[in-house]
Amino acid sequence: MSISLLFAAGDVGGARALIPIIEFAASVGHDVFTLRHSYLAQNADLTTSWIDPPDADNTEQQEKLIKGINPDVMIFGSSLKDSLPLAFARAAQRLGIKVIHVLDSWAAYTLRMNIDNRGSFVPDIYTAMDQIAVDAAVREGIFPQSLRITGQPSLSNMLERYSEVYSTQRADQKPDKLRLLFISEPASSDQGVSAEDATYRGYTEIEVLELLCNALQPLWEHVFISILPHPRENPKSVGAVWERSRGKLQGIILPQGLKKAPLETIDAVIGMASILLYECWLLGIPVLSLQPGMIQENLGQFGYRDGLKLIDSYDNAQETIRSWIDSIEPGKLPEPLQEAKVHARAPQRIMDIALELTRNKNQ
Repeated sequence: MSISLLFAAGDVGGARALIPIIEFAASVGHDVFTLRHSYLAQNADLTTSWIDPPDADNTEQQEKLIKGINPDVMIFGSSLKDSLPLAFARAAQRLGIKVIHVLDSWAAYTLRMNIDNRGSFVPDIYTAMDQIAVDAAVREGIFPQSLRITGQPSLSNMLERYSEVYSTQRADQKPDKLRLLFISEPASSDQGVSAEDATYRGYTEIEVLELLCNALQPLWEHVFISILPHPRENPKSVGAVWERSRGKLQGIILPQGLKKAPLETIDAVIGMASILLYECWLLGIPVLSLQPGMIQENLGQFGYRDGLKLIDSYDNAQETIRSWIDSIEPGKLPEPLQEAKVHARAPQRIMDIALELTRNKNQ
């Protein structure tokens, strides 16, 4: 059964979650249309028919465009800032088209459905990567009957990539220093810098990097830090924080826009709440989620996973960081966890849901 699909995403995370679904849908013969918008538009090699969208406020043109495509199902990735995908999801639903929302993280389940302040949008299906995400979404008010566990599509080729990276490495190749990767995020621009912002995390990316650098000063001879800016961050701004905080530490700012963590050059990962932390944990790499002062409960879901260290307070944070560092063996080859297999079929699971919705609609 071949169907027609319309895809839309705003944020980098949402776009990366949709790309494997788009590729899978095209590979099995479905008609695929994608809004040429934001990060998705940078992936020009996707097998899809590109559609230039009107503005988020132009509801008449949105509906006209959707009618012209006449998709069976719309699949969209949400955003905390970009309202265009949500606007198209609303327009599609008004036209009687089934809508699937693909969640790429564990943050702001209900906020994503109302960033345009037009009332909470209820998709036909709200996908989540695991049971922890489902439980948190229900607590936030997402309708349980709409939730499905599918895995995270952007992690579907994770194990293949693991094999490619580590197949040529030998267990006796030991680096001189512990190689740390710090994954930055635009926390301040997304969630604010103080409690005056309703979505404030309780910390900013600047405070986190400063804390990490201070904690590692006694270990400067034994560690090397690679810093990965988020695609929406200004690398020069991240570099400025690093330069004024690094002290004696050695490290580099990695090229902006890397789609995956550079697994072949790291022994451990430190970050805040990025999906890349979760990916590295699934691959068996030591991971530290550093979120001092955290006040958004859903960001603490990292702490529910065995072997993934969460620091959510400034109390003894520096000592805890150093203790965690001491437990890591440089050059040790990681072993993927069983949970990693859950995500391999995520694109297919979501397409199965789309087919199910289409069949139900036509019955």
